Amino acid sequence: QDNGNKSDVRWAALIGEEGRGLLVQAGQHDTMHVSAHRFTPHDLHRCRHADQVRQREDVTVTVDHRHMPCGGDNSWSRAHMPKYLVPPGSYKYSFTLHPLSSPAAAHRPARCLAPA
Repeated sequence: QDNGNKSDVRWAALIGEEGRGLLVQAGQHDTMHVSAHRFTPHDLHRCRHADQVRQREDVTVTVDHRHMPCGGDNSWSRAHMPKYLVPPGSYKYSFTLHPLSSPAAAHRPARCLAPA
């Protein structure tokens, strides 16, 4: 779970203080990785310490199909178990963005918002 990343997600709702938001829904047979931060990946990488990251007013949402670990299974190697590796190749996935007009809309199951 890299830096707050949520894995194997089918849907995620992001709701602002005013009650409106965004629903991110994975494709029919897919899951996704989702994270939301008040900083960009560039902001994070250019800082040497966590207290140097400045929060932005906007939220950066990242949606990915697959992730591969960056550290090893133990503290002394970079080796990973084969089931966690993402082999080279072409991959396809889909996700849909749905506007949310109220907090109550986020509490309905995502399948109810999907087009028929």
